[in-house]
Amino acid sequence: MVHIEYRKLIKFGNSSYIISVPNLWLKKNNLRKGDVVCVEEDGDSRLILTSTGGSKKEERGALININNKSEERIKEEVYRVYTDGADFIKLSGENLNDVNEGIRKTMNNLLAVEIVEQTNNTMVAKNFLNVEDVKIKDVIRRIDTILRSMFTDSVECLDKKNSESIALRDGDVNRLCYMLLRVLKIGMRDPEVSKKIGVSGTELLHVWFIVTNLETIGDEVKRISRFLNGVKFTKKQKEELRILYSDIEKAYLDVMKAYYKNDKELAFDVVFRREELHERCNDFFGKNNIPMVGGMVEKMKALVSWIKSIAMVAYED
Repeated sequence: MVHIEYRKLIKFGNSSYIISVPNLWLKKNNLRKGDVVCVEEDGDSRLILTSTGGSKKEERGALININNKSEERIKEEVYRVYTDGADFIKLSGENLNDVNEGIRKTMNNLLAVEIVEQTNNTMVAKNFLNVEDVKIKDVIRRIDTILRSMFTDSVECLDKKNSESIALRDGDVNRLCYMLLRVLKIGMRDPEVSKKIGVSGTELLHVWFIVTNLETIGDEVKRISRFLNGVKFTKKQKEELRILYSDIEKAYLDVMKAYYKNDKELAFDVVFRREELHERCNDFFGKNNIPMVGGMVEKMKALVSWIKSIAMVAYED
């Protein structure tokens, strides 16, 4: 919970003003009279006050009681505390052996997390990632590179059974996205971390939004590839689908280009492609009303919508 206090400005000399600093913040950061703090201007109306020294920050732990919980519920809680910035994750419960394999797989899907202790009813995992070493833009480009390969190979599922390879790459996208969400959330709480990773203010929110959409795009491409593996199309249907899917892929490539180059006109253009692409998806389903095509078309339309969502952020940066 954010705690807000109001302080009055006090005139000091001919050209300066001072405010008092909350005592609780001083104690938390082990600051005393004469210590130096950093004052950073953020935007037009905010000043960020950061400790430049003080005590080492304590590691954050999270305890998850797994009794009477399904494996899926436990996995979701693990993802939540990981992205929330927990340094230690401790799972405790009598049914640990029943879900051990699935939970271990979940831990392995989290970058820089290792299981350091386990008994019959407890498991402790530690995060070894130093968030200050993470280059946000470099990781986004890595995610983008994987997604591009997924787009290219997914349409080939019309002729080849390679959806499993795409699913594996989606796992790589998830790992990188969860790691970035962790870093961004820590940066939102800690201005010092925000400064070191080079993302601050509303940009933190924008990058968060882009990363969550990239993760979802990976999921949709994976699901579409499975549909393409499972439906038998005629040669004519395949050709029409290739053209439609290629145009959706082009929208994705353009939205990432707009984001990298801060091209607002291109971002606007991608936003307004949504309706046309949705109509073409509906037309394809209308002409080819065969089993499973409806589900596939809905995933393609969702994919277009996530691309549009990134475009809406890209033209705001």
